[in-house]
Amino acid sequence: MKNKLIGKTLEVLETIAASAEPRSLKSISAELNIAAGTLSRIVADLCEYGLIEKFGYHKVRPSLGMIRLGQDAVTNFSLPRIVPPLIRSHAESVESQGAFAGVHHWKLVYLYSSAAHVGNAGGPLGLPYWEPLLRSRLAAAVLGTQYAENELEPLIREHFADETSRGQDAFFLENCRAVRKNGYIAYRELGRGWSVNFPVRCNANVYAVALFGQDAEHCNLERMIFETSLLASRLTSALDERINR
Repeated sequence: MKNKLIGKTLEVLETIAASAEPRSLKSISAELNIAAGTLSRIVADLCEYGLIEKFGYHKVRPSLGMIRLGQDAVTNFSLPRIVPPLIRSHAESVESQGAFAGVHHWKLVYLYSSAAHVGNAGGPLGLPYWEPLLRSRLAAAVLGTQYAENELEPLIREHFADETSRGQDAFFLENCRAVRKNGYIAYRELGRGWSVNFPVRCNANVYAVALFGQDAEHCNLERMIFETSLLASRLTSALDERINR
């Protein structure tokens, strides 16, 4: 980012928003390598605008302004309005569940999931908001489409040092290879369920859609690959039509 101060301000916002507890200025300064004086000025501006608020002694947390921004984005951004109805109706018609997500700053961002909880937490309005990226086939469908393997491997090592040391990168890269080879990721294991994931391109961005379920024994995987491909095409057409109006 050319404007370094804006970049640091955005990093501070993301760090505070991502924390389950109020963050001390000292810990933010150390994590982001921002000088204490610079951080104090950034925090003062964000507090004045109402995006964050002071909590206790030298600690900060999100304020209503940050929540309002998120609510406005969900309400007015076309993706959350177009995606859920299409996935919901299609998933119900084939007696499965569905999900749609993208990747932002190496974190998986759900726009829809028919499951009550995905990963370890459920977010507002029933939306899951956190799942380890390297365990997600949706994320692999996105990043496997965006990057070649020789580009992706060093990025994973850079951003997920702990996970790669535990071998989680092997699972993720295997799924990235599958989407590059086949155009999709299909998985079925008795006792563990099934899923089919397709990338969805929109306005130079890549997202991913999935149909999934628990009854792997009776799942016709070839049919579900076709149904997920059809759903991905419908989503692409609907999103392109919205953009080109």
